[in-house]
Amino acid sequence: MAVFRQVAGQPSKDYHKRLLRVLNGTTVALLLTGMSERAHGQAADSADRALQQQDIVVTAQKRTERLQDVPLALTVVTSATLADRGITRFDELGRLVPSLSFDPGATPNENSFSLRGISAAAVGQGQQSSVGVYVDGVYLTGRSALNLDLFDVERIEVLRGPQGTLFGRNTVAGALSIVSRRPAESVTGAVEIEYGSYDLQRIRGSVGGRVGDGPFYVQTAVSHVARDGYVKNLADGSRLQGGSSIANRTYLGYRPEDGALTVEIVGDYTHEENQSGLLSDRPFDRRVSIDAPNRDERTVYGLSATATFDLG
Repeated sequence: MAVFRQVAGQPSKDYHKRLLRVLNGTTVALLLTGMSERAHGQAADSADRALQQQDIVVTAQKRTERLQDVPLALTVVTSATLADRGITRFDELGRLVPSLSFDPGATPNENSFSLRGISAAAVGQGQQSSVGVYVDGVYLTGRSALNLDLFDVERIEVLRGPQGTLFGRNTVAGALSIVSRRPAESVTGAVEIEYGSYDLQRIRGSVGGRVGDGPFYVQTAVSHVARDGYVKNLADGSRLQGGSSIANRTYLGYRPEDGALTVEIVGDYTHEENQSGLLSDRPFDRRVSIDAPNRDERTVYGLSATATFDLG
């Protein structure tokens, strides 16, 4: 800021020169500011137009629609978002989706989701969650399947509010619809390898595509995750809170060019083993003393077949 002080009397010539320099500088600054705001506005408009051109297709209402055309409280998490944020399991979705949280139970059979603060406390293995979880349209009946590895996923659709009309039972709070990736017209494949602390090893791979020039499509994906424990067992010197898992998903599809009849068969298998340990009330005291076997093991598998007819 320029400050001028003029005593009483006639203004001097130097005073006028300094005043003209300041006014000229202010005019240039205003012009540059206007140009910057105009450029910023044009960039924002271009970004908005690019975002509008990227249509996200969903099937939340059992039919293919654009996301902006669905009159529901709906959040879509794409595969690109999962990769960018490092989301690899069900319990990590709460970091992306508003009002969604994962409620871990004392055992894997007591896991559940909550939406908008609505959940169902598990009092037994047969009790279902108030948030229905669907994989390719098939309902996951067991709570033990609600915290598995997320791989080969195209998108995740989170619907808030009761969804009993389209999804049936156990959707009082909402529904999670997980859509797996479909094979492309050409044969494609991908491999992802990660290594981290506590000897974390995560290997994922997939390959699939169209079989020749016919109407059949095949794709298979595998995932292997292993990690050492970070809790020391003073009884025998072992490490707890580690584990390993292996999973596979295979897709078989019949998709003729006329599209009158489409048949899709999807099978999945997951086997997981964890060495759990009871932690103390001190968060940094990662030591326990357990002299008995303490291990969780679960196997989850499923098979679904979907036939779609085009009635014109």
